Amino acid sequence: MRTTTTTKTILGAALAAFLALPVLGQDWMSVAPKGKKVLLDNTSVRVIEMTLGPGQKEPVHTHPANFAYLLGAGKIRVSYVGGQTAEMDGKAGQVIWSDAEGPHTLENLSKKPIKALVVELKEHPYVAAAK
Repeated sequence: MRTTTTTKTILGAALAAFLALPVLGQDWMSVAPKGKKVLLDNTSVRVIEMTLGPGQKEPVHTHPANFAYLLGAGKIRVSYVGGQTAEMDGKAGQVIWSDAEGPHTLENLSKKPIKALVVELKEHPYVAAAK
């Protein structure tokens, strides 16, 4: 009987942790390393060279405050876990600022790869809102 209770407790905790994943910070490089190269990583910033293939969709992830320098043009869609979406037509040379971002996906809507340099500011991490 004790084994059954322990097993249920462990399974319940694992399920709760799994369901909480979209709320927790999910490091971009941990969940979606494909097409990314870390150029610099220190106590202040992480600089990432990113290539997002045509039609490629990143899994749910978060970011600290960051800015991106687009190396090429392309159209993207950002879809937040809460249901909001935003689309953007980026131009080569454009710089995009973003405050710390909650859980979202990123999708390349273009027929060619999109390349960017992303600079994440570690002093401004994503922090999930308290419920």
